[in-house]
Amino acid sequence: PFSLKAAGIGSLCLTSALAEGTVDAARNDLKKAVSELDSTKKEYLDLRKSLYKDINRLDDEALSLTKELRALEKEESQRATNLKILDRELDKSKTDVKYAIDLLNQYSKALVTRLHPAEGQLYNDTVKKIDQKALTLADDPKAELIERCQVLKIGLDRLGSIIGGHRFSGKALKNGSQTTDGTLLLAGPSVFFASTDNTFEGVATYAATGTPYPSVLALK
Repeated sequence: PFSLKAAGIGSLCLTSALAEGTVDAARNDLKKAVSELDSTKKEYLDLRKSLYKDINRLDDEALSLTKELRALEKEESQRATNLKILDRELDKSKTDVKYAIDLLNQYSKALVTRLHPAEGQLYNDTVKKIDQKALTLADDPKAELIERCQVLKIGLDRLGSIIGGHRFSGKALKNGSQTTDGTLLLAGPSVFFASTDNTFEGVATYAATGTPYPSVLALK
């Protein structure tokens, strides 16, 4: 009986020891699980915090890009407006240049028809050459305008010389028939002629002669 009791007590102690070992193992497992849970929770919180930072950063970048896009759109709109203004100004400038060219062309044609016959030998060929060259520059309005302005300068210089009296060597038709070398003097609306040999003097008329030279009637 004693041995049975001893065996029973030993068995009970063994069972108790096993039970305590199981509890300790379970407790350790629980602690480990809790520790892992805390670690996972911390990682989650850190990840969440980092994610919020990224979201805020992306929001700021999106806001900045939106502002930049609006600024670019505004700038593009302003450029488009400026381009339209420049196009209108360019069209106006082209119109103004064309008008000036047409006006100078008319002036050129009018000038040679209103010259005194004595002046034809001075200006007709020059004006004709300018007109011909200007026609070859039709694709370059600026160059054509500059070329045609030479006729305007000729006209202005002519007025200045007439007012002060313009003397030049040339030819005239003595009494409307004989070509004679001499000197012509333009003084206002009047044109005087003296032959080179000093045998003839006269006043040039406005009558057309069919030649580049004026008809001169003797003073005596």
